[in-house]
Amino acid sequence: MICLSIVTVVKGDLGRLRKTIRSVPIHPKVQHLIKLLPYDISSEDLLSEFPHLNVHVLDDRGIYDAMNQSIALASGDWLLFLNAGDTLMPGVIDLLVYFSQCPDDFLGFKFLASVDGCVLVERASPLYFTRHMLNHQSILYSRAAFNECKFDPGLKVVGDLKHCLESGLYDSLGYVDLPIILYDTICNYALKPSSIKRNWSERLRAYRWRVSPYVALLISLIACIGYLHSHILRPWLSVSKHSS
Repeated sequence: MICLSIVTVVKGDLGRLRKTIRSVPIHPKVQHLIKLLPYDISSEDLLSEFPHLNVHVLDDRGIYDAMNQSIALASGDWLLFLNAGDTLMPGVIDLLVYFSQCPDDFLGFKFLASVDGCVLVERASPLYFTRHMLNHQSILYSRAAFNECKFDPGLKVVGDLKHCLESGLYDSLGYVDLPIILYDTICNYALKPSSIKRNWSERLRAYRWRVSPYVALLISLIACIGYLHSHILRPWLSVSKHSS
């Protein structure tokens, strides 16, 4: 019986997809669902190389629409979303199956991110949601979390954050002090300079659902400072420390 579905939606990045697939051990209670676009990666070639996968080919309007489609297609009562390039930490698959039997709707985990050669350790928490963008890779979702609220397909960057605010995840997240994934930042659209304007405009849209525009602006300024600290200042200080 499948209790956990690990979902990867991908667009034209077979090399990083292979990296993610190979990091997920085959487990009798775990389904690895891959959502492809038509006329992109060949599902036949992928299944010939990895016959255990559950592969679906559907058109979509973007990453969050693809994730919503995958929720409907998944067999497990719990879901973990991994992007192409993300890797599951060794030895955690049995623990994820164990945690998928808990009564909560959300569990947040620590995750590792490699930024410019420096591995940063972050934990999913309300403070993290305020300072950064929420990463779906650090959240184990119960299917019930999507009964009334799904990801906003109109967003490209912060659909995770908006879902967190609308669904109540922000207030009810259980935290487990365990790193479960190594987060791939190389192809992260949100970290590219060209996406900064869209990033912040979508943040304001997401926070406006919960607070006034003035508070949303203040939160976004705090988040901007947190981003600069985590992705620029802290890696620079780490490199300086090691070089000295």
